[in-house]
Amino acid sequence: MKVKFTIKAILVLLIFLASLSLKTSATMHTVTVSNFQFSPSTIPNVVVGDIIEWVWQAGSFNHTTTCDPEVNAGTSLPTGAATWNSLITSGNTTFQYTVTVAGVYNYVCLPHAPGMAASFTASEPLPVKLSEFKISNENNSAVLKWTTLSEDNIDFFSIQKSKTGADFTEIAKVPAAGHSSIARSYNYRDPNLSSQDKYYYYTIASVDKEGKKEFSPVELFKNKINI
Repeated sequence: MKVKFTIKAILVLLIFLASLSLKTSATMHTVTVSNFQFSPSTIPNVVVGDIIEWVWQAGSFNHTTTCDPEVNAGTSLPTGAATWNSLITSGNTTFQYTVTVAGVYNYVCLPHAPGMAASFTASEPLPVKLSEFKISNENNSAVLKWTTLSEDNIDFFSIQKSKTGADFTEIAKVPAAGHSSIARSYNYRDPNLSSQDKYYYYTIASVDKEGKKEFSPVELFKNKINI
């Protein structure tokens, strides 16, 4: 009897650790709801398993986050994905949705559609484990540093930059090791900073040899040469 209890306890512990690991690896993407808009209005770097969280910020009007073609024909989502329809108000300030299917999601606020609409695009996770991504200011340049724990069929890293946090443009490509089971460190220096811009946003897309992409979380960089 004691042996059975020990085995059961071990199984419960393993299941708990596995679920904890899954939750830790998921990225939370926050969308603020205020002033008749979702911000950001587009999220390009969602990966299956990530969580989208809508947060009521301010205002006196009631809003919703809705993605259900039967409720609003202007919304759409991938086949097999769960629909949602939730109030976002001062009394119901948050709603979370876990992404389980890759594809494009177009959603609206029911009372203020079609003007108040947004979207996000989710992709399947690639066989690359990005453990660290940091940006530092060195000699008036943005220096990006990241580490992979493993790589499988990865072709290159696409360095993407934005002034708004929504519209990203590729500024460089950094070759990847391709196949690796050990930790590898990479870096890229971006000297193209303008004194007119206070902030820049960066993300790194891991691109495999078939062209599939997986984006890192977006990192904010404060431009010190801004006057």
